[in-house]
Amino acid sequence: SSPDTLRGLRVQLIDIATRRIIAEARVFGNGAFDLPSQTAGFAELRFVDEAGTVLYEQEIHTAAPGHLAVQLPSRQSNGARGSISAGRLGHKTPKAALKEFAEAQKAHKAKDRDRAIEHLKAATEIDPFYFDALKNLGALYLQGPTPEAAKPFLDRARQIDPNDSPNNTNLSAYHAQRAEYAEAEELARLSLRDDPDSVRAHYMLAFALINQGKDIAGARQHLAGIGDRFEAARRLLQSISR
Repeated sequence: SSPDTLRGLRVQLIDIATRRIIAEARVFGNGAFDLPSQTAGFAELRFVDEAGTVLYEQEIHTAAPGHLAVQLPSRQSNGARGSISAGRLGHKTPKAALKEFAEAQKAHKAKDRDRAIEHLKAATEIDPFYFDALKNLGALYLQGPTPEAAKPFLDRARQIDPNDSPNNTNLSAYHAQRAEYAEAEELARLSLRDDPDSVRAHYMLAFALINQGKDIAGARQHLAGIGDRFEAARRLLQSISR
């Protein structure tokens, strides 16, 4: 999405039968790349970073006319900045699990929380390492009447990607609900390390600090920085400023 994130990437064509690189080119800062023409057939297109880590791969037909547009995976599912673990990036989710996740998204959009949970649980049963399904299932449980059910799913998601900011923020909220404020503080700090702009992580860190009676000035700074975007932060700031 920017020259910085594209710098150092290479695009390769791989012969499917021999796994040999048959063409390779660097990716320019504007996202463009230029591969030599190939004989008709199927090949694997993949992007690798400077370390040789495969970031994206897809089977294509090399004789297809016109330009090829490639949308690289976003760094996080919510579009926020942050890192992504190699295990999560390289994981291949079965189509059946992807279908269940899509149905969960439809149900969530229709405000049918129970059906969304049902489909997310089905997705995690098909694929126990499906990070997005685990994270979203934990988030839905956290918002409902049985927040204790969220913990196993949030923990499993963290095992797959220990630095994911939204998931760590949700774990921080879980511990805060249980008055485990030291744990909530630690997880909020981890969340901010991965995404310094996370409004919810700033709020959770301030909340945890206030409830421990420590660094109140720092808590005020966290809340003041997000008060114009998060009503709960504005109210909490007012409550400690009286």
